[in-house]
Amino acid sequence: IVLEKGAEPGGATRFSGGVVYAAETTVQKAAGLSDTKDDMYQFLMNVGGKSVVPELVRAYVDNATHTVERLIELGVEFPPEQLYQSGLEHMEEYATTLPAPIRGHSPVGAGYGVFTTLRMAAEEKGARVMLETPAIEILPNEDGVVGGVKAKTKDGREINIRAHKAVIVTSGDFNRSPEKRRAFSNMAIAAEPIGPLNHTGDGLTMAQAWGADLMGTYAIAGIPAPEGKPVMFTFYLPKYPTAGNAANVAVNSRGKRFFNETVGYPIANREVFYQPGNFAWTVFDERARTSEMGVLFPGFTDPTQTWSHDLAEEEAQGLVFKADTFGELAQKMGVDAEVFETTMRDYNTHAKNGKDPEFGKTEKLGTVDTAPFYAIKTRPGMLINAGGLRIDTQARVMDTYGNPIPRLYAAGMSITGGFSGDIVAASGYSVGLGITFGRIAALNAVTETSL
Repeated sequence: IVLEKGAEPGGATRFSGGVVYAAETTVQKAAGLSDTKDDMYQFLMNVGGKSVVPELVRAYVDNATHTVERLIELGVEFPPEQLYQSGLEHMEEYATTLPAPIRGHSPVGAGYGVFTTLRMAAEEKGARVMLETPAIEILPNEDGVVGGVKAKTKDGREINIRAHKAVIVTSGDFNRSPEKRRAFSNMAIAAEPIGPLNHTGDGLTMAQAWGADLMGTYAIAGIPAPEGKPVMFTFYLPKYPTAGNAANVAVNSRGKRFFNETVGYPIANREVFYQPGNFAWTVFDERARTSEMGVLFPGFTDPTQTWSHDLAEEEAQGLVFKADTFGELAQKMGVDAEVFETTMRDYNTHAKNGKDPEFGKTEKLGTVDTAPFYAIKTRPGMLINAGGLRIDTQARVMDTYGNPIPRLYAAGMSITGGFSGDIVAASGYSVGLGITFGRIAALNAVTETSL
């Protein structure tokens, strides 16, 4: 039995790109790419550092290959030509080999396609999915061990469901729970929630009632998001802060640039958090706003999205500032006009010369010099938390004394800890982790004696 809180299953995976991060796959071989699990493990350790548990990372690396192959067996297509470098392997401080390995397995149908395939396979094997039926408590059996769950049906009734062998917690993050964000993570407090609306960390609460230990709950994964108009994550945004190739600049509250705006979004999210006030200003011009290359957030030229085409609605709401000069824009932003004007003048000079001596930006190094100019206040975005319940390599939930809680398992980056610090190493790590450890949890759960 699968209990799903929402009216549709799939959580954040359903809205994601569905990328799976893995090494030594048949897809890589078909593309003529050479890669090793050992190299992937070392890279993940380089990024995670002391925040991760080596044994857990190793378990993921060794089993992620099978995840890709099993998904292919079930019908998911990973075209070799859609492989891409989805991680931070190109960055000198994390690199293990050069050129950077290509491990991002991008599926046909994105996350929705991957999840639909898994759901159909599970239901063909007899799984029953109960929608709008959130679990609210993990229940003991007659012997006092984990024996089932209490759930609430969509008509408000509470029901008790007896487990045959074990309970596996795969619930979502706490991005929509202000209480948990305040309790667990300074970065989450400063962030704009962009994950599914019903993700309130229920699994953490239920498992903690059984003495479950936590780790890494301070870490979040997400993409910088506009303050005051948080959006639900329904798109894949590979670069901060634009969705395409239009030029833009990010400055902090002092009116200064502080990083290469085209670094991977995990680093961008962290860098925005570390700025004074935990925010940045994303600055672009009229040419960028009207560019077909994409600007800031998907939707400026897409009527199905929530942003108005000319940004007039957002300007009236105070979410977007617009001005004919950088000095006027600085006043509206509340930054030092002289500093900001110098920042933009220097940036445009460097962009015209094709070099960024300050931060080494090479992609999207275009000028921002066509009035009117725009600024949007941007904060870290929280799609999921990258920490949670402490588990072992068998996906068993551990208590605060370091012992496994009998018959209680957990899987997924948004509900378990030990796989990431405040930088998620790659796109596809989260989706791959959920599927991989979901399988590990299930394989171990079925070996339990019947209750």
